[in-house]
Amino acid sequence: MQCGECRTQSGADGALRMEEGWTIVDKTKQFEKSPESEVWNAISAFEQILEAIPEDRTALETLYDAYDHIGDKSRSLEYVIQLSEVIIAEGDSEPLGWLYSEIERIGGEDSRVEAAHRRIETTLQEMGLPSPADMAPAKRKAGAKVNISSELSLAWNLMQAALLNQDEYSIVVEDLTENSTKPLNVPVTVQHVLNDRDMTNQDRVIEFLCQDSTLPLITLADFEIESSSYTLLTMNFLEHRGAIVFDMIGNEALVAILNPYNYELRDDIQAHLKRNCHFYLVNAEDYDLKLNKIRDDRRARIT
Repeated sequence: MQCGECRTQSGADGALRMEEGWTIVDKTKQFEKSPESEVWNAISAFEQILEAIPEDRTALETLYDAYDHIGDKSRSLEYVIQLSEVIIAEGDSEPLGWLYSEIERIGGEDSRVEAAHRRIETTLQEMGLPSPADMAPAKRKAGAKVNISSELSLAWNLMQAALLNQDEYSIVVEDLTENSTKPLNVPVTVQHVLNDRDMTNQDRVIEFLCQDSTLPLITLADFEIESSSYTLLTMNFLEHRGAIVFDMIGNEALVAILNPYNYELRDDIQAHLKRNCHFYLVNAEDYDLKLNKIRDDRRARIT
């Protein structure tokens, strides 16, 4: 689809041309919304998950991280202690070392720290394992979980805009959370969930994202992307973070993204490329088709 005032098209030579009367988006408008709002929206989303599933480890871990990030140590401690209780109940001893350290780091002199430490020490003793003091320096286990905070924020925004009802919102959040733990080779995004679930409001969502973010909608199928463009970003950006450099104007990169509110991604791209970037919105189906073509092109170049 084309999105009203956000339309773009490619010329016969493959270079991007704005339709008559349109201009490149004002970058100051692109970054009006604060990245901190993503944290609060993620908090709202995961607290709703906990209301339905009080022992969800992903939700608890995300919430203690989120509150720690915004400096609310009391709430962060509350959730990390709750996470330790869930892990103890599951009989999973491996994370207890770093949880012990995290409780101390976050809680400091808080009265809850001593009781939480004693609970972990007792549990390890009952399991016949060393106490945290006798363990090697605790390290947080690196998981395969994808950071979906910006996607949860997007889902929240869509519900607030009446583009998702409560049931649809819950489905999207659950799918995002589940998919974030799977070894997928496509980005974990709200758009992909809507497409996979064949939800009927996808066009309205795209139109809203285009207009609200002021990012033009681009159709990647209209472009023959040169390897000199798509290789500017690593495959991690393409397969997991939802960004493809699809063309260049001089030394400036034109980048298609799936979530216009993922400001951390935009910052990371500009830092990685060390050049000025212009960002465009793309829909998930179009993105995946182009990603598959890029994979095929990469394989052909290797063989």
